[in-house]
Amino acid sequence: MSGINAGQSYLLGYNSLQLLGWSFLLYTYLSESYRSGQWLIYSPHAEFLLRTFQTLGLLEVKYSTIAVPLILVSWCCAEILRYFFYALHICNSLPQAVIWLRYSAFMLLYPTGITGELIFLYRAVHHLHQRSLYKLVMPNAWNISFDYEWFIIVVLLSYIPFAPKLYLHMMSQRRKALKQKAQ
Repeated sequence: MSGINAGQSYLLGYNSLQLLGWSFLLYTYLSESYRSGQWLIYSPHAEFLLRTFQTLGLLEVKYSTIAVPLILVSWCCAEILRYFFYALHICNSLPQAVIWLRYSAFMLLYPTGITGELIFLYRAVHHLHQRSLYKLVMPNAWNISFDYEWFIIVVLLSYIPFAPKLYLHMMSQRRKALKQKAQ
């Protein structure tokens, strides 16, 4: 085990925890079901273990990818600003700083969010291509074919005309909103 780096130590710990957790869950389920004679019903204890170790599986998302943090931070900031703006607007209490933030933050959040989405989609295409996933080939009952990889490629290409158009639309909304408030 010499030469293990921090990332490998984390993975060793994570995988060991999952191994023990799933093993204990199986033992718990089998022993409780055997004792009760009810194989289709599991106990609250087994349910808790199932939820815990299934949820821990979310940690398997690769932290090394920049796409997910970019999307997460961009979307969260945008939604927090949006709902804060709406709540204050309902109360007729909109400070100029909140209006400015609502209509200006997108200048940073939109490009970072779009970048994250594009990276994510590009990696999805690569993943789908390597594994030949989600393809419906003919002949089949519906007499149609569908390739999710190509669908994602079309979505990626749609960013070329639509991303700048949406950004420019948001710029015009910003000018309008800040001009109204200044009057």
